[in-house]
Amino acid sequence: MIRAVGGIRRRIARILLRQPTDAIERAARRFSMGDPNDRARLSRLGSAFLSGYHTMLDADSVEAGFSGLTGIPAYERPFWAEGAAMALPARSYFDRSVSPVVFGATLDRYVSGFLYLGYVGLGFWFGFRHPRAPSRIKRDLAPWLDPLYLPLCYDGWGFKLGFFDWPARPGVVRRLDRCPQEYRSAAWQGFGRALYFVLRDDEARFAALATDDQQAYDLESGRSLALAFTRVDQPDAIARHLDAAEDERRLEARLVGTAWALTARYRGDRDYLEECLGGLAEPWRARLSSLPETTLAAERRAVSYSDWRERTARDAVARIRR
Repeated sequence: MIRAVGGIRRRIARILLRQPTDAIERAARRFSMGDPNDRARLSRLGSAFLSGYHTMLDADSVEAGFSGLTGIPAYERPFWAEGAAMALPARSYFDRSVSPVVFGATLDRYVSGFLYLGYVGLGFWFGFRHPRAPSRIKRDLAPWLDPLYLPLCYDGWGFKLGFFDWPARPGVVRRLDRCPQEYRSAAWQGFGRALYFVLRDDEARFAALATDDQQAYDLESGRSLALAFTRVDQPDAIARHLDAAEDERRLEARLVGTAWALTARYRGDRDYLEECLGGLAEPWRARLSSLPETTLAAERRAVSYSDWRERTARDAVARIRR
C-alpha cells in the first residue's frame, strides 16, 4: 500500500510539473522576430529543451533520463541537456535520490561535457519556481555547487525572466536588481541571451534597456552568446556580428559571449564545432577556432567567475587582434 501511494504521488507530481509542449511558440508570439527561419530555429531548439526536461521528469531514474542524450543530434544536444538539468530540481519533489546536495555531482557524472548548460538549467528552474526571489539560488544551491559556476544559475534565472516574463510585463526587469550584487552581471547576461530572441528585429529597444555601461556590456555579452551558440552552424553570421562592433568595448562584450558559446560547444562536441567552423574563410576560421582553448585556459587560472570573464575578455581580444 505504501508503494502504491508513493507511485500515485509520483504520477501526480509528474503531471503537475509538466510544461506545455507549445510553451516556446506561445512565448514567441510576443517577440519582435519577423524572419520565419528564425522562428523555425527557435522552435527547433525549444523542442529539444522541453524534450530533455520531460524525458528526465518521466524517467525511472536520473541515469535513465540522461541516457536519452545519446540519440539527440549534435546541434540540439546542448539544449536537451539543459532541459534535462532543469528537471533535476523538479524530480526532487518525488525522487529522494535527487536534492541540491547532489546536483553538482550528478551533472559532473552524466553530462560533464555540458556542465555549463547544466548549471544554467538549474537556474532556469529557479526562474519558474522563484521568479520574484533570485536570492533563493544563493540560499538553496550555493552550499552544494562549485562557486566558479554558480553564477551560471543566475544566468539561467535571468534568461527565464527575459524570455517568458518580460515580453508581457516589461516592469519585471526591475527584479534583476534583487539578485545578489556578486551575481547581478550574470543575471543581466542571461537576460541579454533571452533578448537575442525577444528583440531580434528591434535594435533600438535593445539599446535603450541598459541604464549604465555595465548593464550594456552584460546585455551585449549575453546576446552575442545566444547568437554564437544557436548559429554555430552559420559561423559567417558570428564573424559578421563581431566585425560590426562599433567600438572596442562593444567588441569585447561580443567576444566574451562568443568565446563562452563556442567553448560550451567545444566541450560538448569538439568534432561538431570543428565541422561547423571548417567552411569559414580565414582569418575568422582561425580566430574563432582559437577561442575555446583561450577560454579554457582562462578558466583554469581563474579564482572566480568574474575573474574568468575578465581573463577571457582580455585574452580573446588579444587573439582577434593578432
